[in-house]
Amino acid sequence: MSLRLVVAPTDTPSDPTHAYSLGLIGLYAHPELIIVGLPAEPAREFIAQACSLISRGRHFADGERATDLFPGAAAILRRVGEQHISEYLPEAITRYGGSDFGALQIVYPDRLGRFPWEPGCDLKLRLIQ
Repeated sequence: MSLRLVVAPTDTPSDPTHAYSLGLIGLYAHPELIIVGLPAEPAREFIAQACSLISRGRHFADGERATDLFPGAAAILRRVGEQHISEYLPEAITRYGGSDFGALQIVYPDRLGRFPWEPGCDLKLRLIQ
């Protein structure tokens, strides 16, 4: 089994998109990772960084606050609900034969360090993620 990074197509390169890993489960017994709401290249880079950490033994868990994913900011990992898997991870469904697999969303804060569920978080960021 190999590891791939999938970036969802968008209308323009600056459109917010999502990117996800494909193969972490088989290679490292780790949930797949997804990031939503960034332009394609930064989204791909952040997923690649996280996969690199996992390949060196790092394990991310639901609810974890991670300080090693973004320069100067923490991220929080949240379990992706099965209702969102088919929309956001279609190639993973094909690979695993269904939507019964683990996935974690890398959630990043707004410019003031607030996460989408926190009061005062930037509305655009809240809607995108």
